[in-house]
Amino acid sequence: MLAVVAIGVGLGPTAHAAPPDTTDALVAVESEVLALVELGAFREPLPAKLRDVAADWRSEVEGYTRRDLIDWLQASDEDAAHELDLLGGVPLSPDVRAALRRLPPDAVRAIESGTPIAMPASVYEHALNDLEHRNGSAPSAEEAAPAAGGGVAPRPEPRADGTSLVLVLGAGAAVVVAALGAAMVVWGRRRSTAVTATDSGVARLLDASRRFGSSVAVPDIHRILLEETVALTGADTAAVVSVEDGSSLPTVVTETTVGSLVPGHLGRGIVRRVLDTGVGIRTVVTDAAIAGGPSAVLAVPLVRNGTIVGAVVARRGVEQPFDPADLDLLGQLAPMAAAALVSAGLHDNVAELSLTDGLTALGNRRRLDRDLVAALGAGSGNIGFVMVDIDHFKQFNDTHGHVAGDDVLQGVAALLRGAVRAGDVVYRYGGEEFCVLLPDTSPVEAADVSERLRLAVETHDFPGGETQPAGRVTISVGTTVASRIDPTEVKERADHALYEAKHRGRNQVVVESIVVTPVDE
Repeated sequence: MLAVVAIGVGLGPTAHAAPPDTTDALVAVESEVLALVELGAFREPLPAKLRDVAADWRSEVEGYTRRDLIDWLQASDEDAAHELDLLGGVPLSPDVRAALRRLPPDAVRAIESGTPIAMPASVYEHALNDLEHRNGSAPSAEEAAPAAGGGVAPRPEPRADGTSLVLVLGAGAAVVVAALGAAMVVWGRRRSTAVTATDSGVARLLDASRRFGSSVAVPDIHRILLEETVALTGADTAAVVSVEDGSSLPTVVTETTVGSLVPGHLGRGIVRRVLDTGVGIRTVVTDAAIAGGPSAVLAVPLVRNGTIVGAVVARRGVEQPFDPADLDLLGQLAPMAAAALVSAGLHDNVAELSLTDGLTALGNRRRLDRDLVAALGAGSGNIGFVMVDIDHFKQFNDTHGHVAGDDVLQGVAALLRGAVRAGDVVYRYGGEEFCVLLPDTSPVEAADVSERLRLAVETHDFPGGETQPAGRVTISVGTTVASRIDPTEVKERADHALYEAKHRGRNQVVVESIVVTPVDE
């Protein structure tokens, strides 16, 4: 999916406000569509648009159970409704509003029972198209339709005295679009009020927006911000400063030259003033936070979701003070970087969600597979690998229902997490199975941890546990200790030990205490 942004760079006195940013609304609808498609909630035939969205996102829910997908849907539905509230009076098409509203109770019941929902898939298809057009600065269906008063909903018109630039960005750059559009509008205003700047600055800003848009890692965005700050302003050094809240001491995130700022003095001076006021500064100053004596300094705030979260600081020698155009350019770059950081945070959240079990908040099987490969390849000693299975869990579910069964799964997850050592990691493997990774562990230590896990569950009073064959909820545990062998073999050894524990009567721990040495050196 590509977002196409038409940007007018005005040289005259007229400028228009940027359209409302509906990027988060689009992401919420796409996420909801993924879950609905995966759950089979739509009647066939499924529109190609929805198939494409599901295909783009599918890797994020690989290995998810139906319950996991329903949890994902509920979270996406909440996000969509929240975005609808935030958009307030923004004109939106009926399909967009329908897609963003919370699912009605009858739809939730249908999804839970595995039957199609009443809302046609075409509503989501049209909503996605409308939101993509809006985010791409193209007129949506609502904007093109007559307004309630008989007029036409306003939208930006072409500039007769400027140049029209078209920027094509990948899907990951969508959040940067609104910031870039706003930056170009303000750029046009300031150009018209006699701020002198070259057209190369505009080209550089556009190039920076492309670089931000193609990056999803926070360190990369910080690096790009520093490089573009130096290129745009001619600074000798640049730094990014972060602040958690309005009263905390700012910290240096990264610098082009290590030591250009003095962290202990960032709580006062021009950096603190920028963080407190949200207003950029251009000055020549002697400041304790600026190492090396008097300097020409530029500092502008980084604002994310309406909150000042940091600043970018540029400096050079006092013999070359910055001019107003330099401050103007840095003022346009900062919102792009902040928007890219929002996008990176969203990407990180989605990536984290794809590695987290929705019911227990433990790492899921995908995270376990990744971590197990890393642990076996680290060569830092033996690792313990534990497989846990809740005894007679199907019987508990059949007796008490799936809601009570989910409570047991969550309770067991919490008990396992509380019984392991610092540095050990608990995962939900799937269904009623859990795994624990024990770094740098001997067979004796692995056996000790495994017994603590078993005992923690056996001694906990779960509601309904008295109906189980043992008179309470119990677990069986299979453990192995290994070093640098194939991950599949580690799992097989632990699984074999688990089978032995069940074969011996359940509520048992079996430890395969063989340390496996490397096969290939």
